[in-house]
Amino acid sequence: AALLNLAYCSMSLLAMCQPPGRPPVDAPQLDYVSIASSASFSSEKLPLSYCASWPVWCSHGTHGSDGMLPPTLQRLNPEESEWVDPVTFDEVWMPDDLPVPTFHPALSLVLKDGRPRYICPTLDSRVKANGRLWRNKGMRSVPLPRTWLPWNDIPAPHLVMSVYAFCPAEAGPICEPLAINLPIHNALSIAGEILAEGPQPLADGFVHLIIPLPDFSPKGLSSHVMRPGTRLRAFLSDADVLPTSLPTGEAVLDAGAEERWAWHRGECDVTLYSVEPGGKSQWLPDVYRPLYSAGG
Repeated sequence: AALLNLAYCSMSLLAMCQPPGRPPVDAPQLDYVSIASSASFSSEKLPLSYCASWPVWCSHGTHGSDGMLPPTLQRLNPEESEWVDPVTFDEVWMPDDLPVPTFHPALSLVLKDGRPRYICPTLDSRVKANGRLWRNKGMRSVPLPRTWLPWNDIPAPHLVMSVYAFCPAEAGPICEPLAINLPIHNALSIAGEILAEGPQPLADGFVHLIIPLPDFSPKGLSSHVMRPGTRLRAFLSDADVLPTSLPTGEAVLDAGAEERWAWHRGECDVTLYSVEPGGKSQWLPDVYRPLYSAGG
């Protein structure tokens, strides 16, 4: 009992001494993703450890003189030993010696043997350094959605994406709309083009495929809210507005809160945190040194 009390006191003291904007040491841990079903407003659940282990690919569509150039693919969690696993479903870590990332609305498809199984919203987080875009910036730098919609449960052309920021304030989080009712049909066209070509890595088991919305501003979402403590929530549904019953603040810690408000949607829900500088770490893998040499 004495050891338990000592451990509890140590954790409490550590939490009290946490600098503002740092990841909370005693936060509830997300351990599953939810699959929404139109048959009922309840959801199935998959273990997070299972879904987080799948390959993550991101499309790179660029604008040329004749419009959109053919997309290319980049794996964000490669198997080479020097790259760390960047996947996160709840926290985005922003090292103090890197620029604040830009965030871009994106579509996330969960593929099974090359065919879409689920569709979801996500946020494509980028930092530009040394002439390239970095998505894998280290641990907890690539957000993935925590609530998935079954493919064709709602016809994809009817779906729209919206993104909200919940900014910390003394009186409680302030909700700020960042993007409302974004169409996803051009992102779906890019997905169709990619899948039609049938690259082998996308046809092997379960895969996450991220497609940034090509029509959105290259500058990304409004940068003034991208600071430690801000919570970003991206929704994909056929609803026109954010439900008024959306739980915020302490209510989101209630395990049953999400089940008590009926809204069929896919969701990416992450909170931004600052973390210690990584560039001077003796454990920094060499593949990240070009990123950190141009950071800050």
